[in-house]
Amino acid sequence: MAIKISNLQQISDQYKQKDYYYKELHLDFAKSGNYSTALQRKIEGSDIEVDYDESAIKNSLRNLFNTKPGQRFLFPLYGLDLNQYLFEAVSEFNGQLIGEKIVRSIELYEPRVKLRQCNVVAKPDDNEYDITIIIEIPILNSTASINTRLDAKTKSFIFLETSRNR
Repeated sequence: MAIKISNLQQISDQYKQKDYYYKELHLDFAKSGNYSTALQRKIEGSDIEVDYDESAIKNSLRNLFNTKPGQRFLFPLYGLDLNQYLFEAVSEFNGQLIGEKIVRSIELYEPRVKLRQCNVVAKPDDNEYDITIIIEIPILNSTASINTRLDAKTKSFIFLETSRNR
């Protein structure tokens, strides 16, 4: 004979009813928490902060862009090595190669999205590439735009901003 405890059943039902599709660890590994207006400060929780749905996918893409193949021990082919383009001349041809590499990597490593557009604009005078990626997230019925910059002067890859469309 099973014993049912109503309070535990209510808690169990709350965990079964989730209002998100994707959940991943936040890249900064901060503690989760809520801001208390009464205490005028953030009250930290005991769990690690997580991102949901679109934020989780954008973090996954950021991780893909910033990981070099071979860095992930059990997944050695994962990553997008754009560093090789930081030491070459900024040109339309290299911009096209960068765009093709981005398209292949997103299609291969991020099955949750459909890539709608990838524009790479070479700026030889500024020694950088401006990259705009437009993705569709079918399960969320939304579209997002991600703007990035591959800067040969500072030898860095920067995620500038993201916007969302429904």
